[in-house]
Amino acid sequence: MKNNEILKELEKCQRVINKCILTLSQGIDESDHVDYKKIKRIDYTKQVKEVLQYFNKVADRNYNLLDINIVAKKLIVQRLSEGNSVETLKKIIALKTKEWKSKVSMNMYLRPATLFNKDKFYTYIDEIGGVRSDSPEIKKILRKLTVEFGRKGIRNKESDKLAKQLIELGYDNKDFLKMYTL
Repeated sequence: MKNNEILKELEKCQRVINKCILTLSQGIDESDHVDYKKIKRIDYTKQVKEVLQYFNKVADRNYNLLDINIVAKKLIVQRLSEGNSVETLKKIIALKTKEWKSKVSMNMYLRPATLFNKDKFYTYIDEIGGVRSDSPEIKKILRKLTVEFGRKGIRNKESDKLAKQLIELGYDNKDFLKMYTL
C-alpha cells in the first residue's frame, strides 16, 4: 500500500470512530438503531388526496394533487408520518377556514403550506383540543414502535401492546395504528 492509500484508510477509520463516539455520547445504544431499509414505507398519496379534496371543498379552493406544489405535499406527508391522522388535519382545515375565510387579511393564508407548516401546526392542534403526536410520551412510544416493527418486519404482541397504549393516550391515526395491531 502507498502512503496515500494508508492515509485514506486511516481517515475512514477515524470517521467511523468519531461516529461511534458521537453515538455513545448521545446515550444511544445499538438497540435504538433503526434499519430504515427494513421499515415498511408508507404511501400517503391516498391520504394527501383526501386532505386536499376536503380542503378544496371546505375552503372553496381548487388544489389538484398533480398541480399542488411539492412543498405543500411534503408538509402534509410530514404531518401524517409524525402520526397525525387525516381527521386531525381535516379538523384544522375546518377551524382555520371558519376563522380566516371571511377575513380579507387572512384569506390569502388559507393554503396547505400555511396550515401544515410545523411551526404553526401544533398550535392549531392545541386550538382544536387534539392529541399532539409530538408530546414526549407519545413520541417515545412511536419511536419504540417503529424500531420494533422495523427490526422484526412483522406485527407481534409487543407492537400490538404499544399500539394499544397509544390508543389509550388518545392517539387516533388509525392508518398508522393498524400496521402494528394484530
